[in-house]
Amino acid sequence: MTARTVVATLLVILALLAIAVGVIYMIEPIHSLPSFFPGHSKGSHYTGKHTKRGLIALAIGVVCLVVGVVVGIAGRREKASSYRY
Repeated sequence: MTARTVVATLLVILALLAIAVGVIYMIEPIHSLPSFFPGHSKGSHYTGKHTKRGLIALAIGVVCLVVGVVVGIAGRREKASSYRY
């Protein structure tokens, strides 16, 4: 396993986690967020959602996913071109 493969895999895993966190922020009300999430407010009567945090997490997830795919594809192309005679 090359370093590019490891980096691409880690970026894709990070992207999936960030997208999941973004979706949770967008769907769940503040009082229903898991307690380890920033912005969790147990005693608050505000029932809105953390839209900004959700959008930021989704954006980070998409960027990490794109970078991970590009790094993975670049690693495959480099490996394929090294086998030429």
